[in-house]
Amino acid sequence: MQPTLLDHMRAMKQSQERLMKLSPEDQARLQPQVRQAELEACEKLNQDREKGIGMDDYQAQGGGQFAAFVMQFEQYCKSLR
Repeated sequence: MQPTLLDHMRAMKQSQERLMKLSPEDQARLQPQVRQAELEACEKLNQDREKGIGMDDYQAQGGGQFAAFVMQFEQYCKSLR
């Protein structure tokens, strides 16, 4: 089963929390993995959009806070292109 966007977002949040506890050197060393996780989440968001998954679906999945985060993340993904 493919991970949902909510799964990707939770994993990214956990990774960010762990990174904040590391030294700046370790954070820099792990940055490529963080970037890859972001790109994978952006790709999942693009796939969801192609399937017609909308904000109501995200709200049902993870609540209003998640839906708002998806909107912000979508803008972030556009800035990566």
